[in-house]
Order: sequence, then C-alpha cells, then structure tokens
Amino acid sequence: MDPLQAQQLIQHMNWQSQKLLQLEQSLQNILHEIESLKKQPSSTVDKIEYNFDQLKIEKLEGTLNIGISPAPGKSIEDLSIDGKSLNERTAELNQETNHFRQIQTKINQYLDTEVPVELQTLSKQYNLVLDYEKHTFIIEDLRNQIDERIRYYHSEAAITDKVKKDIWSGLNQYLSKLSESERESK
Repeated sequence: MDPLQAQQLIQHMNWQSQKLLQLEQSLQNILHEIESLKKQPSSTVDKIEYNFDQLKIEKLEGTLNIGISPAPGKSIEDLSIDGKSLNERTAELNQETNHFRQIQTKINQYLDTEVPVELQTLSKQYNLVLDYEKHTFIIEDLRNQIDERIRYYHSEAAITDKVKKDIWSGLNQYLSKLSESERESK
C-alpha cells in the first residue's frame, strides 16, 4: 500500500471514529430526553366534536368551475388548450411524463452501473484515490442534476446519450480540477 493510500485510510478511520462518537453522544441525548419525557405527566384528549353547520349548502344550482372557463356559449367539455381538447392535451402530457420517466430510468441505470467504472478509470488517469464517501458523493451529485438535464435536452434527439456525455464530461472536469488542486497543495 502506498503512503498516500495509507494516509487516506487513516484519515477515513479517524473520521469514522469521530462520527461514531457523535452518534453515541446523540444516542445518549435521545435516551436522556426519552427518560425525561416518561417522567412528565401525560395528557389525554377524550373526544373532539366538529360541527359543519356553517359549511352546509341548502341549494346548489348549476356548476361551479374555479379558475377556468370555456369560451362563451360552450360547455366545460369543449374547453381547449392551444387548440387541442382537454382530453388530447392530457394524453400528450401523460405521454411526455412516461417518456421522461423512461429516460430518467435509463440514466439512473447508467449512474448505477457504468459511472462507477468510468469514475474509477478517470481517477486512475488523474492519479487520484477516491474513498467510498467521495465516490458516492460524486454519483449522488450527478443524480441530483439529471432531471434538469433531461428537461434541457427534451426537445433534442438522443437525450440519453447527451446526458451520459455530460456526466462523463463533468466527471472528467471535476477529477482534473481535483488532481490539479492536490498537486498544488503538495
């Protein structure tokens, strides 16, 4: 094991030890709080009654449509958006949502299967050792950005490939800068 890896391993173990101590302290605080809550007298609610007399409607005639209204002389069923009926527009939106989810699923699969390998390859290329925490952080950060990227490319063809290229480019740039900053700090 080279000295850099050993140093990173020691740092990671120290971090884990500190985290464990923090968790133990938090657990002790929670247990203490539970004990103090147990000692306090409890209160009970017997019965709650609601009266809805103020909301009662004696007589309702016609239809109330809040926020939308059809053209004069037409019914709500004739309502259209951008020249398309409400049913047509709803079908289009459902199709777009399904398409978005399919792309999202493909990109998530890519992040789960291919990106870890690519990240490992790039980190070796830049002579970087990424611990599990950093590795996970990078992938989750990318995962948080995919919806925005998918929307950005939605009108373009081959959305999945473009997002994958963006992810690869982002990984490459990030690791390049990380490598530079580590070289400068030595």
